[in-house]
Amino acid sequence: MDLNDMEVVNMCRMLIDRFPVLAFPGHGSFSLRKRISYDRTEDISWTVLERPYKDWRRITGDSNRRHVWQSTDGVERMAEVVTTTQNFPE
Repeated sequence: MDLNDMEVVNMCRMLIDRFPVLAFPGHGSFSLRKRISYDRTEDISWTVLERPYKDWRRITGDSNRRHVWQSTDGVERMAEVVTTTQNFPE
């Protein structure tokens, strides 16, 4: 199964709509990250938690705008790059 970014975001939105307690601070925090390398990810949680919903796409092909996402209405936002721990058993 090959999913694009917005398909994953939309599934997470449906999950939070069904179980809103997942999105409230103190009751469990919802975080959505896109892996960009073995140990780094972009935090794109805002794509799930924003209201009203927008479609986002990662801007590619421009090395000066790495980690920038653009909505369908032209709004741009820079994703925070975070280090991701690797706790996968081998």
